[in-house]
Formats: sequence, structure tokens, C-alpha cells
Amino acid sequence: AQYPNGGWPQFYPARGKDHYSSHITFNDDAMVNVMKFLLDISRNVEPYNMLWLKPEQREICKKAYDRGVECILNCQIMVDGQPTVWGQQHDE
Repeated sequence: AQYPNGGWPQFYPARGKDHYSSHITFNDDAMVNVMKFLLDISRNVEPYNMLWLKPEQREICKKAYDRGVECILNCQIMVDGQPTVWGQQHDE
């Protein structure tokens, strides 16, 4: 479900390309919760250590998390060359 830019839709599957559910959403922690989940899996912490994932599978989760961080930074609104705020939702 992760977009090439590192974001995730608010819902998966999205309810249509023109529906807000396809947007990257910060205001309800939709994206942040996915990222926390992936980071915990990549670190093999409880309760996710019970998944018995291979190191390469955990690395895939870490890379998805890293792309998410990059997306968050890239979504920051710049004013006069200075990073300022984020919108509540961003197009995919």
C-alpha cells in the first residue's frame, strides 16, 4: 500500500483515486501508526518478535519506515525557503 514517495493512503484499499481515503493523512495518525508498527517489527520488539521474521523481512519493514520519514519531511510546507508546517492531508 506504500506509495513510491513513501506515504500511505488513509485507508487500504483506498475508496477511489478521487476519494480522501487515497490521501496521505497526518491529522489522525493514520500514517504515523503504520510507521510505528513497521519500526517495531524491524526492531523485533514484543509482541512482534513472535512473528519469527527473517532479518531480511525486518529490513524491508525498516526501509518502508525510512521512506515514510522521507515522505513526512518532503511534505513539509516551505515558506521563503524555511520549513514551516504540514497539511492535514496530502495527495499521494
